[in-house]
Amino acid sequence: MDFLTGIHRVFYHAAMRFSRLLLPCLLLACTRAEDSSEVQGRVITAAQRIVVLGPSTSANLFAMAQGHRVVGVSDYCTVGEAADIARVGGLADPSLERILALHPDLVLAQGNIPLVEQLCAESEIPFHAFTTDTLAEWDDEIEWLGETLNAKQSADALREKMDLGLASFTPEPEEQPSVLLVIFRSTEEASKIMVAGDRGFLDELLQAAGGRNILQGSARDYFDLNEEKLLRLAPDLILEFNTSAAEENRKALDEKARTIWLRDFPSLPASKAARIYTLIGEDLLIPGPGMLETAEQIRLLLSAK
Repeated sequence: MDFLTGIHRVFYHAAMRFSRLLLPCLLLACTRAEDSSEVQGRVITAAQRIVVLGPSTSANLFAMAQGHRVVGVSDYCTVGEAADIARVGGLADPSLERILALHPDLVLAQGNIPLVEQLCAESEIPFHAFTTDTLAEWDDEIEWLGETLNAKQSADALREKMDLGLASFTPEPEEQPSVLLVIFRSTEEASKIMVAGDRGFLDELLQAAGGRNILQGSARDYFDLNEEKLLRLAPDLILEFNTSAAEENRKALDEKARTIWLRDFPSLPASKAARIYTLIGEDLLIPGPGMLETAEQIRLLLSAK
């Protein structure tokens, strides 16, 4: 499975998750006037030049029909409508010069980016950082954006779409296979396996779709899984995430993955039953509006024969 061109997004999001442990309580609660909000003691009135360091927040803004306000996005932004918008680096390497050159009236980020936060403080630019790891935190982010940008109607509509979409899944309670969510592995063998634990939106999407994360109780998000534990877990089904493949390659990817897993771990129930499938999509690892499509893809694969 060729994840190499897409795996940077995994580490990007994993770094954002880890940053939750380090993020100090620097942000004051926002209060909403009729058409303005307060961020770090500064009033935003209908911000029109927003720089966004975080692919999920960029996707949220465009899904809320607020993309016209965005003048800068991260290097990892996957929104098609943002293709011509200036890139300003990422979590690990933000370009302070590019950010300042865009004259933003609001900077939004995912996770802890001290350099950008300091820049905004010194330049008197309103700044707000999210740590969006779960569906509830996504909902909170959308609510905040709606209130801050005076776009409550579109925010509420997006939240309702997500809620209704996930609630529409009606999995059979007796059919809940144990699933291993593989975020990354080596291309030609089942080694260096990175998986998704039970902390975060991927686990929640799996549950909504009718699956059971075999790593339930791990109390972790992304982590490396060793061979011994994998053999003990013995998953019924394996789902591999691929953020760079084309849909037309799905069948070939599935066949190659089954061959690799059967060769390297022939005793696993998933290997024996050839229940190993590939999820495909740029936004699979992004907690944004695309989560609904990810859950639907999981639901279909859980029932695949």
